[in-house]
Amino acid sequence: MKRFLVFLAAVFTSFSLISAPAMATGEEDETENETTGTNMCTTGSFLGFVPWYRGLTEERNGKCEITTPDGGDGITKLVVTIILNVTADLSLAVGYLAIGFIVYGGYLYIMASGDPSKVAKGKKTLQAAIIGAVIAIMASVIMNLIVATLIAP
Repeated sequence: MKRFLVFLAAVFTSFSLISAPAMATGEEDETENETTGTNMCTTGSFLGFVPWYRGLTEERNGKCEITTPDGGDGITKLVVTIILNVTADLSLAVGYLAIGFIVYGGYLYIMASGDPSKVAKGKKTLQAAIIGAVIAIMASVIMNLIVATLIAP
């Protein structure tokens, strides 16, 4: 298990080193900005994770500020946007963990060398990882359905 955790740490570190130069400046290239039509407040993501304030920023006087959405129920939209952003990140994290445990369970199963207890441990790890992934997907679907129902006009 210790080797597996070291492997995961190495993979995540290598991804962070690859994406760090683009994220370090906090700004986008102006030519790219003109062609894509995005504002300066659009932030990148790391491994698919998005900031909790995605969709709430606006450029004012050269600075990015978090704003409350316009309309009568602006606070409700603000809270729902934050909840959806955090939920998306949590679902993504659970997905990454599930993939990691599926790989780990497969490793245990392959390296069992015919030992019934090791084979059973590998199968149990695979089964638990797949069940966890299905629960996480269903939780995300249910959350999105509830939010869509509450916001629907």
